[in-house]
Amino acid sequence: MCFQLPKSLGDSSSIANPKIPAMKKTTLPLICFLALSFVSLQTPEADREILKSKLEGVWKKLIYTDIYEIQHEWARPKFKFISKERFAWMDFDDETGQIFGSGGGTYTFDGTNYVENLEYYLEDSTVIGTQIAFTAEFKKGKWYHKGTFKTPNGDIEINEVWERAE
Repeated sequence: MCFQLPKSLGDSSSIANPKIPAMKKTTLPLICFLALSFVSLQTPEADREILKSKLEGVWKKLIYTDIYEIQHEWARPKFKFISKERFAWMDFDDETGQIFGSGGGTYTFDGTNYVENLEYYLEDSTVIGTQIAFTAEFKKGKWYHKGTFKTPNGDIEINEVWERAE
């Protein structure tokens, strides 16, 4: 119960207008529930911001699954940088500084579906303007995403596990 009425207001005899019956025991909790429901409502925009904040930051790739469904630890550093509206990733050799791949653009995320809109892609400019749609799941601080990258040279299945970089 949100609050308790004083005993003097608990029955109709103590109310100034005797035609109004005493408040039923279920009415007050219902009013409290409705009031709290309206207070806790958020706009769809606020919900999107909360979801996106779950992604924001720097992620390091841990594992990928190849076309034969075999999981491999990722040998060289690959990082994904995510801000409120944009993402970028880079795959490089930390000993030589050589960059093997890089891409980025904008993204959308609705809590389950993460979609990257490619605005640049170092290895293959023909994929600029395409999307990669992933299903996303978060477990124990790790981000699991799985999707299909549709390229002019054929589809590439992507199944990766990322963790926040320190």
